[in-house]
Amino acid sequence: GYKFSNTISAGPRASLIYNSFRLRDPFTNEVQSNNVFTWSIGVFGRAKVYRGAFLQVEYAYENEPLLNQNTFDIVRRTRGNVYVGAGWNYGQGQGFGSEIMVLYNLSVANNTLESPWDFRFGFTNNF
Repeated sequence: GYKFSNTISAGPRASLIYNSFRLRDPFTNEVQSNNVFTWSIGVFGRAKVYRGAFLQVEYAYENEPLLNQNTFDIVRRTRGNVYVGAGWNYGQGQGFGSEIMVLYNLSVANNTLESPWDFRFGFTNNF
């Protein structure tokens, strides 16, 4: 990201997640497995509110796999997501550091089992 001032920053964001899972058929005892990637690109804006504490908003364009449990086939869904949340940066802009944050996805539908909460941990440098 880019620090516009000591309190405001923004920048691009990218994510790549690898998942491997197995499913056992309870009737045939057959095990099927699948390996999939989820990717996203987006932008974020952040405001530091006190020492290492910050608020963040983010827009992410995400491509994720969905499992058809009847056929065990993977179909893909691409959608935009809007996140809002807060976190703590342990480096506080001085060299290498780490951060934790909790974001809430405002774009999750009410009729889904998907959790709107996103918990993240990351590393930073002078941020």
